[in-house]
Amino acid sequence: MPVFPSGQHRRQRVGPALLAALLPMPLVLLATTPARALAEPSAPGQTATAAPAAAPADHAAQAQQGFGTDPKHDRPFDREGESLPLAFPTEGDPTAETPSYPALELNGLIEGGWVRLDPFAGPPQSEWILYTFELMLTLKPHPWITAQVSADYEANGRAPPYLDVAHLLIGPPQGAWFIDAGQVYLPFGRYETHMVSDPLTLVLGETRDITAALGFEGTGLFGAAYAFSHQDLSGDTGKLDAWGAELGYASRPGGQPRRLTLGYLSDLGNSDTLRYLVATGGQVGGLACSALLEAGPWTFIGELVSATRPFGPGAGPALAGQSPAAWMLEVDYGFDFLGKEAQLALGYQGSAQALALKLPQVRALVTFNLGIYQYTTLQLEWAQDQDYPQAEGGTGQAGNGFTAQIAIEF
Repeated sequence: MPVFPSGQHRRQRVGPALLAALLPMPLVLLATTPARALAEPSAPGQTATAAPAAAPADHAAQAQQGFGTDPKHDRPFDREGESLPLAFPTEGDPTAETPSYPALELNGLIEGGWVRLDPFAGPPQSEWILYTFELMLTLKPHPWITAQVSADYEANGRAPPYLDVAHLLIGPPQGAWFIDAGQVYLPFGRYETHMVSDPLTLVLGETRDITAALGFEGTGLFGAAYAFSHQDLSGDTGKLDAWGAELGYASRPGGQPRRLTLGYLSDLGNSDTLRYLVATGGQVGGLACSALLEAGPWTFIGELVSATRPFGPGAGPALAGQSPAAWMLEVDYGFDFLGKEAQLALGYQGSAQALALKLPQVRALVTFNLGIYQYTTLQLEWAQDQDYPQAEGGTGQAGNGFTAQIAIEF
């Protein structure tokens, strides 16, 4: 979650009534399916049970990444295969490694801690806050079919709980194509970070919408094309009248991931932040370029999100004539600290013509991550924002923030 207030809070596209109707549906299956006992996290001083060997890299999953889950909920020290199997039946031998179907898994994220802000203007502020409480159910009735639904509670309930994601994914498990439909986060930008704060690129470009998508993969290349419903202050058109595409390359030489992606969105004004600022008028496209490289204990991340041209007069006074852009650079170093997995992350970010989104002109961050237990990470972050100069409508002042947070992800 952001250290500094930046942009509008995410709003639900589907109401609580539908959420209440959807969430119990997978539980009906759970009630009729034998469940496997869950392994408890290792206590301090105990040796954790060795994890199963990692499966071969599935490059098709690179194409599917960005659909169905909120990218900003990636945490340091994520490990594949750690979701909890609520229902994982097998045929015959209960120890069989290959499960039968249906299968049901539960994933969750809990983030809470203490934050202190010294804003551009006004007195310092501090509070204890539950940033995120999110649960996701993944149902696989068939190897080719995956259904996901997630609900989210954020920021001490400043907004009501909402349905975050609900979609259906169809495609071969290790195949070269997939079809995805439902309410998802569009694959426009990757927004990867090991910081506590959301990157400025996410605040500008993250887009959750009703969409239909077709993706592919082949020898490291992956891509997706999708259509979604345009939305601005005048409302939702209810039609798939906007589109986007992503093309990328991913590899893992020596087990070290490398990925480069380029995305286009025909309507950047439909992003989760801009849709509440843009009035009416023609659509303005957006470009996103993201790169990730791991080399030994080092991780390098870079991203740029920008409008392709200025917004017209119909976008409203806050955005007319503006072509907002945001970028981020991050370097992470992993090491052992007191026998625990640790990481130091340094970030430098900025924006241009984005004062209407309440983004800083420059942001510098330092984050320390410590894996204190299985699934559990302690995060300490200091961040400094520099506002736009007074000549451009800002305060010209600097603001600081400190966050201490515990993140539990399973």
